[in-house]
Amino acid sequence: MHDGIGSFVHGSGATTLFVAFEFKWDIMAAILKEIADQALSLTPKERGELIHRLIVSLEGEAEDSPEAIAKVWDEEIARRVADMEAGRTKWIPADEVMAHLHAKIHAAKTSLSQP
Repeated sequence: MHDGIGSFVHGSGATTLFVAFEFKWDIMAAILKEIADQALSLTPKERGELIHRLIVSLEGEAEDSPEAIAKVWDEEIARRVADMEAGRTKWIPADEVMAHLHAKIHAAKTSLSQP
């Protein structure tokens, strides 16, 4: 039997829950595919706006204006450049950093594959 709001009831207990979940998942998957297809038909600018709106819906609006945020980032960049120029930071070549990251990833994958 169908209750009219997206669940399908058949049987009782765990079977009912599983069937209802499976039915709802199929509907949700179809809806998500339709939404994704429509989103991908948007222009890059429209997709960017959609992404922004979705992120804001999860995180909330920024407490500061875009200009205030940009000003803070400009100050942070200036501070970092000044630290580099004054020799207060340690420079690590990118290939060394990447090798270190690859080793960590490999170690993590290896530990996951061991019983």
